[in-house]
Amino acid sequence: MARVNSNLFLHITHPGGTHTVMAAMLRSGASFDEVCELLAAKVRAAKASAVQ
Repeated sequence: MARVNSNLFLHITHPGGTHTVMAAMLRSGASFDEVCELLAAKVRAAKASAVQ
Protein backbone atom coordinates (compact mmCIF):
# COMPACT_ATOMS: atom_id res chain seq x y z
CA MET A 1 0.00 0.00 0.00
CA ALA A 2 1.22 3.48 -0.77
CA ARG A 3 0.03 6.98 0.00
CA VAL A 4 0.62 9.79 -2.45
CA ASN A 5 -0.52 13.10 -1.04
CA SER A 6 -3.83 12.04 0.51
CA ASN A 7 -4.56 9.22 -1.97
CA LEU A 8 -4.18 5.56 -1.03
CA PHE A 9 -3.08 2.95 -3.56
CA LEU A 10 -2.80 -0.82 -3.31
CA HIS A 11 -0.19 -2.25 -5.68
CA ILE A 12 -0.83 -5.92 -6.49
CA THR A 13 1.85 -8.02 -8.15
CA HIS A 14 0.87 -11.44 -9.52
CA PRO A 15 2.26 -13.91 -12.07
CA GLY A 16 0.33 -12.20 -14.87
CA GLY A 17 1.61 -8.72 -14.10
CA THR A 18 0.61 -5.91 -11.78
CA HIS A 19 -2.53 -4.03 -10.91
CA THR A 20 -3.12 -0.89 -8.88
CA VAL A 21 -6.30 -0.24 -6.94
CA MET A 22 -6.95 3.35 -5.91
CA ALA A 23 -8.99 3.83 -2.74
CA ALA A 24 -10.93 6.54 -4.58
CA MET A 25 -12.21 3.86 -6.99
CA LEU A 26 -14.17 2.23 -4.18
CA ARG A 27 -17.27 3.37 -2.35
CA SER A 28 -15.53 4.13 0.94
CA GLY A 29 -12.33 3.86 2.91
CA ALA A 30 -13.87 0.89 4.71
CA SER A 31 -14.34 -0.86 1.36
CA PHE A 32 -10.69 -0.25 0.50
CA ASP A 33 -9.63 -1.63 3.88
CA GLU A 34 -11.82 -4.69 3.33
CA VAL A 35 -10.27 -5.35 -0.10
CA CYS A 36 -6.79 -5.07 1.41
CA GLU A 37 -7.66 -7.43 4.27
CA LEU A 38 -9.30 -10.01 2.00
CA LEU A 39 -6.37 -10.04 -0.41
CA ALA A 40 -3.87 -10.31 2.45
CA ALA A 41 -5.81 -13.28 3.85
CA LYS A 42 -5.76 -15.01 0.44
CA VAL A 43 -2.01 -14.46 0.13
CA ARG A 44 -1.40 -15.86 3.63
CA ALA A 45 -3.54 -18.92 2.84
CA ALA A 46 -1.75 -19.51 -0.46
CA LYS A 47 1.66 -19.22 1.20
CA ALA A 48 0.61 -21.62 3.97
CA SER A 49 -0.64 -24.24 1.51
CA ALA A 50 2.53 -23.90 -0.59
CA VAL A 51 4.71 -24.69 2.44
CA GLN A 52 2.85 -27.90 3.28
